[in-house]
Amino acid sequence: MTHGLLLGAVLSQLPQEASVTSNVAPKHYGVCGGNIYDASRDEGQSKYLDEYEDVWRCHVMTWYIKKGDDLLRSRKITFPFYQKFKPNPSKSELLVESELLECSIDREPVHPKDGVTSRNCNLKADLSSVPKEVFKRKKLGATGEYWELHYNLLVSVESGPMIFSLEIGGKQYGQVSADY
Repeated sequence: MTHGLLLGAVLSQLPQEASVTSNVAPKHYGVCGGNIYDASRDEGQSKYLDEYEDVWRCHVMTWYIKKGDDLLRSRKITFPFYQKFKPNPSKSELLVESELLECSIDREPVHPKDGVTSRNCNLKADLSSVPKEVFKRKKLGATGEYWELHYNLLVSVESGPMIFSLEIGGKQYGQVSADY
């Protein structure tokens, strides 16, 4: 049997309709957060004082999707976040924004870097419908306090664009808008 006939025989056994069940991530996707400053990891990086916890922090990347990852269709990817607030935050203070960054080099960097990491989109979430009892009360010095809210940003990978939603304690609190 010649190669052409063999290929024709194999192709005739394939289903007539094809469906894409996954994609491969073309880039790294993640967020920049304020991690506690680590002299060995963060040497040469700028640091800042966290007013709530009184510790030095540095901007460090968390890569949730890595270049080459298989992005299965109809799968949710979870991005854990938390925000700190003054007690009894106003509605406008509960409109939060996070930047989703991307990077196309093979090895993802530890820190954000101009020319290497770039903005993919801004993610905007309205946390005002979250019940106040979900916020954790934390001590601030000897007399004060601040509130902390832990939540998940869920990313659904479908045939079109990524779809973002917000989840706290297993309950969804609406969509997150992405500004590209």
